[in-house]
Amino acid sequence: MDSKKIESWIEGKGKGLKAKPGFEVSITTREEPDSNPIVKAIDMSEIKGEIARLFKENGYKVVKNGDINLDVYVSVKTTTTFEDTPTYSALGKVYIKALNRKNEQIAEITQSSFQQGYTLETVTLSALKEAAQKAAEKMVIQLGVSNHTQEEKSKSIEILFLGFRDYKQYEQIDDILNKVIPASIAKRVIGSGNRASFFAVSNTTPDKLAKLISLELIKGLPFKLKDVYTDKIVFGMEQ
Repeated sequence: MDSKKIESWIEGKGKGLKAKPGFEVSITTREEPDSNPIVKAIDMSEIKGEIARLFKENGYKVVKNGDINLDVYVSVKTTTTFEDTPTYSALGKVYIKALNRKNEQIAEITQSSFQQGYTLETVTLSALKEAAQKAAEKMVIQLGVSNHTQEEKSKSIEILFLGFRDYKQYEQIDDILNKVIPASIAKRVIGSGNRASFFAVSNTTPDKLAKLISLELIKGLPFKLKDVYTDKIVFGMEQ
């Protein structure tokens, strides 16, 4: 068994791989019906762009049809005071509702911003953009907590193979594991005595994972399930 050859192959396997991208989000903007009509004069692409910028900066991809859809509702209330020169005040409100692909609500945020100035449209846009920025920042945090909670449900597990013969067989095992638990092999370790460990992160139970791997192994590799533990699955070469 050429351990150096396998180790070299493992190193090469990791070259050119990129980190898993963040979730993809799509953004839809709407006007609240009770808003001041001035909102219709606002270019909604600027509000959408402000939210998109915050999400991109935090590792999300903004696409037309994402894993998460952000329904954005905007409204504004204005007042005018007359002294020497008219002064406009705008209270902009942005409500963001996050939906998953099943159209289930997973988070919601409302933020407001108050601005004053001498041009109604400018003041309104400024208030809405700041409210959008604040709402997007809080939504990123809220979704991050949600994603972190989901990741905590996934557990690290070692998948140990004993007695494999050569590099080709090792590569076949690796391909099978990548098929059963795609993008989840975090680490590969070659041990003495022709043994190899694959460390994966999966929210599938060890028993179910062992069965899935076994179903693939019987198609062409002579390995048999030996033991299943809470944090380890052991396969051995059939005698």
